Amino acid sequence: MATMPSFVKNLYRAAYKYPAEGYVETRNGTLLTTDVKAHELMLQGIGFAPTEISKAREILWYEKRIDNKYQGRTKRFNAQIKKAYRDLYMAINLINDPALGIEAQQRLQEAMREIIEFNNTVDSPYTYVPDLNRLRDEGIQQANSEYRAFKSDKATYLEKQDMYKQMGVN
Repeated sequence: MATMPSFVKNLYRAAYKYPAEGYVETRNGTLLTTDVKAHELMLQGIGFAPTEISKAREILWYEKRIDNKYQGRTKRFNAQIKKAYRDLYMAINLINDPALGIEAQQRLQEAMREIIEFNNTVDSPYTYVPDLNRLRDEGIQQANSEYRAFKSDKATYLEKQDMYKQMGVN
């Protein structure tokens, strides 16, 4: 279907697909409309997208834009927090470095300050509340391969442990 010319696709949609299915959906399966009218099928057949379908696609685009409005910032916050937790875990459990532990705590406090400042500048639906338990767990997994193997897939845990032993890695 992707390699067909547009006029063939439009005829296919108007003459077969939309009338047979009784609804219109996106490639990802999101329902656009269940009310396909005869005059809209005619317009589709000659190459014009029906207004209702065009508006539904536009609404989907705006929904995604709203949902992803601050996604870059929140990903950055998550990365900062996760790295601070990883370093804190390493400082306490792996390398016994109090200076690294203090620095990691300071970075964690700074990240939380930045999040508070960010939340003060956005509308309430966009406020970011980090899942600290999940981020701490992910930070520990970055630093501890055994814990990471255990948390990922219980069925393959022993296989992963054997691999670490064969490679001579803790």
